[in-house]
Amino acid sequence: MISFPFSAEIDTVPENLQLELIDFQSNHTLKGLFHSVTSTEFYKSLSFDEFPRLKNFAMKIFSIFGSTYMICEQTFSSMKIIKSKNRSSLTDINLKALMKISTSNLISNFKKLVEKCERLHLSH
Repeated sequence: MISFPFSAEIDTVPENLQLELIDFQSNHTLKGLFHSVTSTEFYKSLSFDEFPRLKNFAMKIFSIFGSTYMICEQTFSSMKIIKSKNRSSLTDINLKALMKISTSNLISNFKKLVEKCERLHLSH
């Protein structure tokens, strides 16, 4: 429906989008615009007043792929850095642990972690 909205069958789309899609498909101006710009530019230019559900649906679909692409790129770049030629003999377990650390958004507070640990007894 997003890639070929003018040839999408009305019965195959979710019910809440069907009426908007009928109006959308009957608009010849939009059809000309659709073939002259990219899909993302086209759906961004849709009037929110005329096609609110259709526009929201398209933007949700595009945001899924955009965020997934960014995550994949970030992960691949991290793995490339971690598994350099000098570190190519990492075990899968170590690589997995390093990948988790490098792709995490968490920021460690080492001072707080050390404070929570019991003090080591160095008397031995």
